[in-house]
Amino acid sequence: EVWGKMYCPSGWNYVFVGGGGRGLSPPAQQACSGGTPGKVVAAPLGWGAEKPFLVVEEGVWSIHVPKFVSSVVGASSSVIGWKLDLESEVFVTRPGMTDSEINDGMKGKKGLLVTPGIYLLKAPIEVKDSRFVVLGIGWPTLVATEGRPAIQVADDLVQVRVAGLLLEASTPMRSAPVEPVVLWGTKPKEYVLPGKAGGLISDIFVRVGSFKYRKCQVVRADTMMEINSDDVVMDHTWLWHADHDDCGTDLTHTGPSDQCHSVHGLVVNGRRVTSYGLAAEHTVSGSMSVWNGEEGDVYFYQSEVPYHQADWAEKGFAGYVVGRNVEKHRARGVGVYIISSKLKGKIRSAFLLPPYAEVYNLFNVTIGALDQFGSLACTENGGQCVLPQKCTPMRCFLS
Repeated sequence: EVWGKMYCPSGWNYVFVGGGGRGLSPPAQQACSGGTPGKVVAAPLGWGAEKPFLVVEEGVWSIHVPKFVSSVVGASSSVIGWKLDLESEVFVTRPGMTDSEINDGMKGKKGLLVTPGIYLLKAPIEVKDSRFVVLGIGWPTLVATEGRPAIQVADDLVQVRVAGLLLEASTPMRSAPVEPVVLWGTKPKEYVLPGKAGGLISDIFVRVGSFKYRKCQVVRADTMMEINSDDVVMDHTWLWHADHDDCGTDLTHTGPSDQCHSVHGLVVNGRRVTSYGLAAEHTVSGSMSVWNGEEGDVYFYQSEVPYHQADWAEKGFAGYVVGRNVEKHRARGVGVYIISSKLKGKIRSAFLLPPYAEVYNLFNVTIGALDQFGSLACTENGGQCVLPQKCTPMRCFLS
C-alpha cells in the first residue's frame, strides 16, 4: 500500500533492477486513482559491476574494484576483483593540473584518482591499458576546451573503469566539428568476441552550455558520449545540453545556452553495450540518443527534448533512435517528454526503432501543453508507426 501511494503519480516509468521484488502488484497499480498509473519494470541485474571505491585500512589507502557479475538479485556483495595501493599504483591529481601533467603522471600506474576541482584540458586524459581505473571524488570537472575529448579510452581494452566525473564541453563555437567529450574506443571491432568485460562507466555526467565561470561563452559539442568498443556497461549516466544556466537561460527565456551547438547525447556503435539509468536531454541539432551497435540492452531511459528550438520537430529528430539495420536491441522503461514549447508542428515520433527491436514500457509526455507527438514509436524511415495503448490529455504509454 505504501509503495502504491509513492508511485501513483501518473505518466512515469519506475524501473527496479536487481532489487529482488516484482515492482508494484496489479492491486497496487489499480489503487492509483486517476490518470495513467506508472508503468513498472522489475528485473535482475543482467551484467555489470559496482563502482570502484576508496578504502582505508590501518592508515593504508587503496581503491577496491568490484568484479563484473551477472543475473544478480538482492543486495550486492561487491565481490572485489582487485585492489590498487593508492601510494604506489595510483596517480592522484591536484586542481589546476594540465592534461600533460595528468597523462605523464599516469605512466606506469594502474589507476587515476581525480580530486575535487576544475581541470581545463586541451587534450584528453588517455586510458591506454586494460584494468585501468579512473575514479573521481567530490565531482571533479574535466573541461574540454579545444575540440578534443576530455577523456579517451583506447581500442581493445578490457576491465577498464571510469567513474565519478562531470565532463564539460567548452570548445568555443566554430564551424568545424569537434570530437566527443567522452570517447570510448575509436572504431567497432571487426570480429565478435562475446563474454569479455570491456569496461564500466559509473556516475558520469556530461554537459553542454554557457556558464558564468567560463564567461558565458557559446560552445560546440557534436556528441557528448560515443561508445565504439564492445561489452561496455554504463551505470547512471546523464548527458545534458543546458536548458537553464547562470547566464540568463531558463524555462521561459532563451539565452546563450540555446545558442550552443550539440547533435547527440549518446552514440553507441559497439556491440553488447548495456545501460542502467540513462538520461539524454535537449540536444539541438539531432536525436538525443542513437544506438547503432547490435545487442544493446537498456534499463530505464529518460529524455527531455529541446523546447526553445522552433524547428527541431520539423527536422524529424527523436528522443531515442535505434539504427534501421540493427537486428537485436532490447530496452525497458523508456520515456521521452517535452515541456510546453515553441516547437512548430508535432514531433513525428518519440522513438524511432527497427522492426526487430524489443522495447517495453514506452512513455511520451507533454507537460503544460497539448500533445506534441505524432506517434509514440515509428520505424526509422517512418513507414510504420505504433500508436499508444492509452492516453490521458498529456501522457501516452505502450506496455
